[in-house]
Amino acid sequence: MTGITFPILRGPLAGKKWLLASRSNFFWGTYEPEQTQAFQKIIRSGDVVFDVGAHYGYYTLLSSALAGPKGKVFAFEPSPGNIPCLKKHLDINHCDNVQVIELALSDHEGSARFDNHAGSGTGHLSLDGQIEVQITSLDAMSARLPAPNVLKIDCEGAEVEVLKGGEKTICSAKPAIFLSTHGDGLKKTCFDLLESWGYAPTCLHGDDYLWVQKTS
Repeated sequence: MTGITFPILRGPLAGKKWLLASRSNFFWGTYEPEQTQAFQKIIRSGDVVFDVGAHYGYYTLLSSALAGPKGKVFAFEPSPGNIPCLKKHLDINHCDNVQVIELALSDHEGSARFDNHAGSGTGHLSLDGQIEVQITSLDAMSARLPAPNVLKIDCEGAEVEVLKGGEKTICSAKPAIFLSTHGDGLKKTCFDLLESWGYAPTCLHGDDYLWVQKTS
């Protein structure tokens, strides 16, 4: 991706700068409208947001703007190909409330193989992966970071491991969870886990769901 940037023209990030060699719907404010609107309703000034699978940072930037200077966003991204673009977007938009964490989340700490050949947005942990990345768990990170009010998870097939590795954090902090599921089997397991923790889903679009704690 080239380093030329252009202002986003419409939508909640209008006026923010974005790398030009990207999807046009970023610039026209039409990228994932249902999910974007849900973020705008859920995230409040001062919130702590964990963006798990930050990619180039669309939701990181959106969370940064919504949480404001009193909030904090932690952007988890393990792919060496994505991190420079993510950091570029944060730098040119002066997102001082964002910290990039160059790790993948799973259910344990260590290292794992990562496959990033299918495209920048579909990189994922894989036994056949071409590169090695460092991994940790949400619970391990939460011991060092403030508890999240909002948790976004889009990690191309590692959703179950991320949830299991964050059970203590999720059950104690009770964050709103934006979850993208990949595959019917993984989807059912995620549903069973979250429902057992007292969460209820709202479908935003396709396999993207917003999960919040059930009210008594």
